[in-house]
Amino acid sequence: MDRFDLVTRDAEVLVAVFGDPEGIRQLMLVADAEPIPNVTLRIEAVPSVDDEAAARMAVGIRSDADAVLFLTPAAYHLAKSFGGVPGRPFTFVPVSGGALYSALLRAGRLHRADLAAVSFDTLSVEDVANAYATIQEDTSGLWIREFDVADTVEDLVDFHRRARDEGATVAVTCSSQVQRLLEREGVATVRITMITTSIRSALRRVALLGSTSRIAESQTAVLLVDTADLLQLDWTPGAYYGTEDVRQSLQAMLLREAQALQGVVVSIGAELAIVTTVGGVARTTHRFQVAPLVAQARREFSIGLRIGLGVGRTAVLALMHARSALANARVLDWDGAVVIEENGAAAPLPAEKSDAFESRVFDVSPELQAAKASLRRLIEASGADSQPLVVDADQVAEMLGVSSRSARRVLQQFVDHGLAWRLPPQLGNQRGRPRNLFRLHTE
Repeated sequence: MDRFDLVTRDAEVLVAVFGDPEGIRQLMLVADAEPIPNVTLRIEAVPSVDDEAAARMAVGIRSDADAVLFLTPAAYHLAKSFGGVPGRPFTFVPVSGGALYSALLRAGRLHRADLAAVSFDTLSVEDVANAYATIQEDTSGLWIREFDVADTVEDLVDFHRRARDEGATVAVTCSSQVQRLLEREGVATVRITMITTSIRSALRRVALLGSTSRIAESQTAVLLVDTADLLQLDWTPGAYYGTEDVRQSLQAMLLREAQALQGVVVSIGAELAIVTTVGGVARTTHRFQVAPLVAQARREFSIGLRIGLGVGRTAVLALMHARSALANARVLDWDGAVVIEENGAAAPLPAEKSDAFESRVFDVSPELQAAKASLRRLIEASGADSQPLVVDADQVAEMLGVSSRSARRVLQQFVDHGLAWRLPPQLGNQRGRPRNLFRLHTE
């Protein structure tokens, strides 16, 4: 992957750009010609043959990029349907506004099209309606197929073909593949392409997202390892039997890990801890998808570890969260790690990235799509966007306008599809059953 250093500024942000090679070159030219104030923008180009390939590569990204930029909204929405880009903010270059006006002008000039009889794919009804209101054109004779993750190239081609047969004078598409196939059939076609103003807007937005991500990664992280209750997994000859031997070997492993994380190892009572930054931990945990050290301890010492991972703006706050996370791991009897973020949201991390996780990421079954649709409604109702969201059944019932029983069923669907973690019950001071809280994946 090529990295393109644009200009020297105060803050450096690395952005992974996913899209077709020609589009990436166009974006780089715009970025080079109009640098963003106070930012050193570095672009990591990741060429792809189509939107689905771009989305899948982004979901499995192994880069140190601070943010991800897609050249099409379709690739962005597909990535969201696949589970999102792990641990990174991501956005796209918009195709509405000026880009849509440009496509309509080309449709009229190149094909002498009647703009009142046009078929559109991928765009929302609202985007098309706003554009037509600006140019004072009637929308009653338009054909619009909004983006759907289930749509294939063949589906879109068939949509435009049927619209042509019903009277559409030109097809407006966001896909180069659809454009090529339609033109082979003699269908008048215009593709919405990126324009300079859209690229400039997207670069500024992704630079802001990446800068925010960098600030978050500079926060303190504490990995607190429970050495008072080591879990012996292997009693075969050659396994470690002495607790002190294990502790010393474990401390040596932590020193190696701390060096890789550019952190330090400290002893806190019966526990050992690594103090480092969130960015360092993110790089060794697949962006907080897998527990640090646990799998390594199993392989090297045949022991199971419990780890509390705390995040905070200061070392004191991070250590407080790490202690709470370790306590949760003990209560849950969790052979792995529990992470508590700065806002107090908690989630367990498995020892290893499992096959079940991989299949969940790429599962686009109707049940998963329905669950994700409910999750999007919740996020919109709460205004949480990409921030962690912790809810109970009563809150879900109120936001979705359903019964408490239905809300509990929705939350269980989230858990089944990996869209939420069930948190330890909150006892509080109230009488009756404790609140069952769930942390939703909102990114």
